[in-house]
Amino acid sequence: MSSGHAAPARPRLDALQALRALAAGLVVFDHAAAGFLEHFHPGTEIPSAVWFAGALGVKVFFGISGYIIYLSTRSLAPGWAGASDFFRRRLIRVVPLYWMATLLYGLRLSLRGDAPGLGAWVMSLLFLPFSSGGAEMRPIVGVGWSLNFEMFFYAVLGLCLLLPRRASAWAALALLSGVLSLRLGGALGTAASTPGQLDFSLLADPILGFFMAGVLVAKAEPALRRWLGRRGPGFGIAAACSCGLPLALTAAVWFGAVSTPQADRWAPLVGIAALLCCALEQHGPAPAGSTLRRVLVGAGDASYSTYIVHTFALNALLWAALHLAGAGLGSWPVGAYAVAIAILGSGIGWLTFEAVERPTMRWLNARLLAPRRPAAMAPAGPT
Repeated sequence: MSSGHAAPARPRLDALQALRALAAGLVVFDHAAAGFLEHFHPGTEIPSAVWFAGALGVKVFFGISGYIIYLSTRSLAPGWAGASDFFRRRLIRVVPLYWMATLLYGLRLSLRGDAPGLGAWVMSLLFLPFSSGGAEMRPIVGVGWSLNFEMFFYAVLGLCLLLPRRASAWAALALLSGVLSLRLGGALGTAASTPGQLDFSLLADPILGFFMAGVLVAKAEPALRRWLGRRGPGFGIAAACSCGLPLALTAAVWFGAVSTPQADRWAPLVGIAALLCCALEQHGPAPAGSTLRRVLVGAGDASYSTYIVHTFALNALLWAALHLAGAGLGSWPVGAYAVAIAILGSGIGWLTFEAVERPTMRWLNARLLAPRRPAAMAPAGPT
C-alpha cells in the first residue's frame, strides 16, 4: 500500500451499519431506563433485563469491531508499514472524541467538587484499566471501560501484523485465547483491588471472545460467499435478520420468556448469527429513495458518537421530556420512555458525528495519513 496506488474500494457494509446503530441504541436504552427508574421510582430495583440490553449492545459492538477491524487489515502492507498505518487509523478513529468527552466530563466533576486525581486523568486518557475498588474498570467517562478493551484488542492485532500476513490473525487469536485461559484457569483472579490502582488483569475478561468471534466470521466470509455464489441476502433481509436476532433476545428477557442467565448463554450464538447475516449481504449501491436504509446507515456511521455522548445527553433529554410531557411522564412505561430516548439519543449522536467527529477525522486524516498515502486518504465506510 505504500506504492502510491489507490487502495481498492471497500464494499458497502450497510447491514453491518444498521447492526451498529442497534447496538448503540441498546446501550442508550439501558442507561435511559435506569435513569428513568432512579428519577421517578427511587429505591426500585432496576430489572436485570435493563442491564442485559446494554450488555448485549456492547457485546455486539465488540463482535462488529473484531469483524470490521480484521477486514481493514487485509489491504495493509505487511510488516511495520502496515502495523503503523493500522495504529494511526485506529487512534484517529477513537481518540479525539473520547478525549474531548473525558475533558468535558472531568471539568463537570471538578465543578461539582469531585475532581479526578492525576492518576485517573492519565489512565483514562491512555486507556489504561484501573479499578473502581471491585472487579470493574472505572475511567472518568463511564463508557470508557469498553474502549480499554477495544484498545487492548487493537494492540494485540496491530502487533501481530508485524508477523507474516497468513499468521497475523491466528497469532492474535492465540494471544487472546491465552489471556482468557489464564483467567478461566484462575491464574488471573477478579479479587477487589485498591480503588484507582492500575490493574491489567481486568482485561482478562470473557467478553474478549466477542472480538475473536468477529475475526473468525471475517475469516470465514470468503469461503461462505464462494459457497453461496450470488444467493446472498439483500440489505433488507440481512439487516432485518441481523438486527432482529438481538432484538428478539432482548424482548424475550424483557417480557420474562427467557431468564437473564439463559439469555447470557444465548448471547454469543446470537451475536455470531447476526454478524453472519451482515457478512453475507449482497454488496452494492443503496437504492435511490431508500429513506430507511439511509437513516439506519447514518445512525450506524454515528454509533460511536452516540455511544460516547449519550451519557451527557440523558439528563438534558429527561429535562426536555419533563417539560414536554408534563408531570405525567413518571407514569409512562419504562420501556416506552427508554425507546423514545434511545431514538432521540441516536439523533444527538448523529449531530455530534456530523459537527465534531467527522470533521475532526477528516482534518487528522489529511495531516497524518495523506502525506504517506496520497491516493488512499479516504477509506470507504467507517472502520
